[in-house]
Amino acid sequence: MELLRDLKVISRVSLGGGCINQAERISTADGRDYFLKTHPSPPKGFFRAEAHGLELLRKRAKSLIIPEVLQVSEQGLLLEFLEPGAEASKALARGLAELHEADANSFGLDSDNFIGLTEQPNVLSNNWPEFFCEQRLRFQAELGKRKGWFNDSEVFESYLTRAHSVLSEGRIQPSLIHGDLWSGNVYWSSKGPALIDPAVYFGDSEADLAFSEMFGGFSTEFYETYFSTRASSKNYAQKKKIYNFYHLINHANIFGGSYCSQVSHQLRSFRL
Repeated sequence: MELLRDLKVISRVSLGGGCINQAERISTADGRDYFLKTHPSPPKGFFRAEAHGLELLRKRAKSLIIPEVLQVSEQGLLLEFLEPGAEASKALARGLAELHEADANSFGLDSDNFIGLTEQPNVLSNNWPEFFCEQRLRFQAELGKRKGWFNDSEVFESYLTRAHSVLSEGRIQPSLIHGDLWSGNVYWSSKGPALIDPAVYFGDSEADLAFSEMFGGFSTEFYETYFSTRASSKNYAQKKKIYNFYHLINHANIFGGSYCSQVSHQLRSFRL
């Protein structure tokens, strides 16, 4: 394998936890360990986009651990191996709040990337409601139409109108966000809390907080610490529904099944 060509590998141990990629712990004759992440048929540019996101986080995250990218190819990533450590919710919260202080002049990113296996467009924009409604929600809905499961176009247009209105309330500063922040993408390493599997772009920092709550969330201590540093917006509860609807449609596009019916149910019963 290209990524391991220059290493004297003595063992490869499969690691669990991922639902999209394969992960292995690679041990070499010189006593070093590496983390290998691969996929048999990834979208073009998939791992290079992830490497770009990790490198951007390494530059901007002041007190969070971001694994170093050692090699990247079309088939995978070779990263430094992080030994496991204790959970540190307060440190994660403080580190994330610091990361969200990294701002920019526009929403989006200098290149497109991926959310899971789905392409994520990041065309730069100065209009957050338009960016999120068009490049996040509509993009996913159009993908759902092409896949044949999304048939709620009329209701969706009404939803977009209301979502645009909600996201227009208050001033939103572009912050560097992880983009796919849930407990599965936080690794408690011996060096401190680490962020993995990013889908980075500059957006509303509360989009990270919203998705972190979608599948159970972090500890109460985490949210108390974060919001003591960066106060939540007055309409966070409304925005959270919109931001997480994006992830729900994406899950429907990737996994299908009950996620598709959940999308339809939320559209037809939405209250923002």
